[in-house]
Amino acid sequence: MSSVGYNEIGSDGTYRHVLRIALPLIVSTSSSTVMQFVDRVFLGWHSTTSLGAAMGGSFPVWTLTSLFIGTASYTSTFVAQYYGAGRRSGVSNSVWQGLLFASFSWIILIVAGAFASEIISVMKHSPEVMAQEIVYFRILVLGAGLQVLSAVLSSFYSGIGRTRTIMVVETLGNVVNFFLAYALILGKWGMPRLGIRGAGIATVSAWAFVAITYACMARFGPLGRSYGILRDPRVDTALLWRIVRYGVPSGLQWTADVAGWTIFVALVGRLGAIQLEAVSATFTINALAFQPMIGLGIATSIIVGQSVTAGRIPAAERATRRAFTLTFAYMATLSALYVALPRTLIRLFSPETNDAQFATVVAYSVVLLRFVALYNLFDGMNIVYAGAIRGAGDTRFVLLMVVGLSTSLLIVPTYLAIQVFRLGVYAAMAAATAYVVVIALCFYARYKGGKWKSMRVIEAPAVVPGPAAGGPVSGS
Repeated sequence: MSSVGYNEIGSDGTYRHVLRIALPLIVSTSSSTVMQFVDRVFLGWHSTTSLGAAMGGSFPVWTLTSLFIGTASYTSTFVAQYYGAGRRSGVSNSVWQGLLFASFSWIILIVAGAFASEIISVMKHSPEVMAQEIVYFRILVLGAGLQVLSAVLSSFYSGIGRTRTIMVVETLGNVVNFFLAYALILGKWGMPRLGIRGAGIATVSAWAFVAITYACMARFGPLGRSYGILRDPRVDTALLWRIVRYGVPSGLQWTADVAGWTIFVALVGRLGAIQLEAVSATFTINALAFQPMIGLGIATSIIVGQSVTAGRIPAAERATRRAFTLTFAYMATLSALYVALPRTLIRLFSPETNDAQFATVVAYSVVLLRFVALYNLFDGMNIVYAGAIRGAGDTRFVLLMVVGLSTSLLIVPTYLAIQVFRLGVYAAMAAATAYVVVIALCFYARYKGGKWKSMRVIEAPAVVPGPAAGGPVSGS
């Protein structure tokens, strides 16, 4: 079968093509960041302790769920390559196998919730902070399976290039979170003032809304019906194994990356509550920079995945170059803001009541944002070129780089700086900056090496004798 689906969305790799796929994904991947940002602003108004605990409680959740979300999200690469090859049955079958994996993942996450105290205690933060971290962790991890399900269902839309649907659903999820977080964290509109517990409830409620909306659209919407999504349940062990084989390295890459940053936050938290709050505020602001660009990285993966199966390598190369140019321009603009207006940004988290220690938080954060402004310029390279080679199937290299470099350049140097040499939070941020710069250069070098051009993750189409000439024809 010809690559009808691929040609429907364009294959030229221009800025228009890239933005057409990427803009809705930028909005959708920003949704979790916007949720975190909104929650932490409201938590900062509630209590600076809650602001610090929000990062300490959420990072272990992202570490646990990143393997499952990263693997589930890789369903989009299978959908994209089947779509690029014009094989509709492979699209719907991929979604079903992704949902089987997501269901298994949720069971594991629910079990992890029973060990909340043990997991959080490893970070050795102050008792006041740990008490709130445990509450937040337990709520988020019990609902985290909803994110894995959403990752699979949204992969259908992203893989076939219908990313506007994702944008709409994720935006509505943010609206749900905004109103619930405001009401439950601060006790507005007659609701109880629950603080960090309210933040967790609001976030999980928004996740539930998003997952249910995707499921309803996939089952009853015209696009879902045309592909038979959620209509013909099946277990395809061969395809499920391929998704696991290629997706788990992608998920482990997410896990290793998040784990590295989780350990970083845990070590910084040992310096004291003020340093933890400063890092929390700084990273929350920085998430507004890199998280939207993850959407552009996913778009790059989709275009590369569609292009390699359709034999359009030059289009993939053009799209990757355009994606990096757009990412760098965005990152550079925000880096300039971090340097020019750091105090204005940090004061968004100022508590409702006078808090003398917040002035110290601001002082630390001003310097920390300068480190972020520097490594942002390389983080765009990291996101785009890792996305490009991952879209073709080069997930193992990405995994090895993240594991090796996060250990050697982020975790070990941060431990030495804080626990051994007592150099403080600025030395830790210097290590973090070095890590981002080096890993970005490694992904760029791998992309330029060109091995990705000959990679595929889907099986070769079936070949049967032609009815007349005996020549091969592609199976659908």
